[in-house]
Amino acid sequence: MIKKKCKYCPKEIEGHTENQVQHLMNQHLISKHSDKIDLKEKE
Repeated sequence: MIKKKCKYCPKEIEGHTENQVQHLMNQHLISKHSDKIDLKEKE
C-alpha cells in the first residue's frame, strides 16, 4: 500500500498505485481544501 499525507490536514490517503493515491488526494483536496488550491492545474 502507498500512503500519502494531506498537506493541509492530518488525513492520510492510501491506495495500491501511485496514480490511485494521487487521484484520491486530488478529490480530497478539491472537496475539502478547494479554498487553498488553484484549480487551474487541471485543464
